[in-house]
Amino acid sequence: MALHRPTVPTIGHQFFIHSPSTIFKLGTDDGEGVMTSLAHSILGFCVPRIVSVVTLSSGASDSSISTSAQQGLVLTRQPSTPLVELWPSLIASQRETVKANLCRLLVHMRARHFAYYGRPTREPYLLFSEFGTETHACCSSRSEWHDSCVHALHASAPDTERAVALERVQRGTTGAGRWAALS
Repeated sequence: MALHRPTVPTIGHQFFIHSPSTIFKLGTDDGEGVMTSLAHSILGFCVPRIVSVVTLSSGASDSSISTSAQQGLVLTRQPSTPLVELWPSLIASQRETVKANLCRLLVHMRARHFAYYGRPTREPYLLFSEFGTETHACCSSRSEWHDSCVHALHASAPDTERAVALERVQRGTTGAGRWAALS
């Protein structure tokens, strides 16, 4: 596969036109592939379908690609304009419509019940950041997962008022209150 310059501004990943009907997203991992596949199975065409998982070896000749092996996803291409480019030109009512549609999709994703919540290996989640590695216990039930989200919100919120507001949203998107009507 010949890679030329990215087709979308780099925001952590690089996107390349792979064929007229597919794109190649460079800089992914197994978890992203699994979650994209799950999102596609729940939401359908609004999430790209994974065509294949690709590993580029260090022998790539393109100087814009680092010399270590990198993983990527070949996804169905959905020609569109990134929301970040459209947002400034949208009027308030259009922005509210976009937010409502995104909320509806989120609620639809969260409404799905699974037999298991957490990593397939039931190991702790490791989150890497510039501040170090955070370890989070694997959740074995839906309620345990929601409680862990609320705990993380309280730990990261700048103040108590913000933490309470975020908790209200988290608990609201689990199927209670007005959010349930959106699904």
